[in-house]
Amino acid sequence: MKRSPMSLIFETKITLWLPEGTEPNLARKQHAELLKYTWDIAFHWLIKFEFDNKHKIPCSRKLANELKSQGEFLRAIFSLCKELHPLLSTKYPDYWHLFKACWGEWIIGGCWETIFPISAPNARDKKEASIAPIHSSISAAKRLDNPFVGSDMRANALLLDAAISMANRFEIFNKKTYRPFVKAWRDWAKDIDKNYCRTFEKDGHLYQQIKTNYKRKII
Repeated sequence: MKRSPMSLIFETKITLWLPEGTEPNLARKQHAELLKYTWDIAFHWLIKFEFDNKHKIPCSRKLANELKSQGEFLRAIFSLCKELHPLLSTKYPDYWHLFKACWGEWIIGGCWETIFPISAPNARDKKEASIAPIHSSISAAKRLDNPFVGSDMRANALLLDAAISMANRFEIFNKKTYRPFVKAWRDWAKDIDKNYCRTFEKDGHLYQQIKTNYKRKII
């Protein structure tokens, strides 16, 4: 697996956020790396969508297609950053810096909860409980509420505040930019539902539950 351009940021942040005296086991570290890899592939889709339609996605066609909606969502974040950065008073000097901060928060946030989940799930947890927070955030965004307020996703909170403000003031922005962003987020969530395979850690090993009563050790 190739190193991500976000690896240094990811590793630094995870180190800084580790609770004192704790260290993630190998299974959780490797699962976090797998999640981070999906965002790397999503970034390759962004390159293909925005800059080079002949760009080759560096993974199997099957995996690339499974992660295409994640790439569409990342593209929607990129479009918001590009359009809204000139209107923001922010520490980010240009829209690329804002985008990298937003992208990094999605990578680190997902991996952080994998390594040290807020409420550690056990093997009996249901799919609906695992993905409910995603749908809750999308519903809030659809209502023009910011689901990231008060979270560690500060760059995304800043971006969404600006987007919601513009959507409330200008219908053309709401129709052409904000609603497509929410739709891309919802479409990605649908693919998470469709391809869902719950992963959990037990006794230092990583398992996937593919069917209700079938589990396989992957690490």
